Amino acid sequence: HSPRVCVSRSPSWPADVASQRADVSVTGSGDAAQFQLGTKSLSLAGYDGTASTKSNAILGVRPEHIHISDAAGPNSVPAVVEIDEPMGSDSLLWLNTEGQRLSVRVSPEATLPVGTAVHLTFDITKSSVFDAGTEARL
Repeated sequence: HSPRVCVSRSPSWPADVASQRADVSVTGSGDAAQFQLGTKSLSLAGYDGTASTKSNAILGVRPEHIHISDAAGPNSVPAVVEIDEPMGSDSLLWLNTEGQRLSVRVSPEATLPVGTAVHLTFDITKSSVFDAGTEARL
């Protein structure tokens, strides 16, 4: 399995996780736990679950819990804007990061042109890690 991030826009979260499954590798445990997204290892410090070493886990994060920056940070991944999807009161930017597509919710004024290179950070305190086999939250 290649590492991926699961992004959900559905109010039935996490019930819809199976249809948007995304695999990541988790190493370590507690505040030392990290997930592997492509070539990047990102800290799970602050995660309130029990994620620990697992070669096949699902990282679940909502589009409003992903943050965009033009500068790289210690826990960020590079991404490129592929689609700007206006939704009325907000917009979804669809991005490619480490070969995976995910969406980020932004205000209509914060949209970016297709092809723009950015860096993403995930709000781990509002994310979930699931066992890919059982889909139980870790």
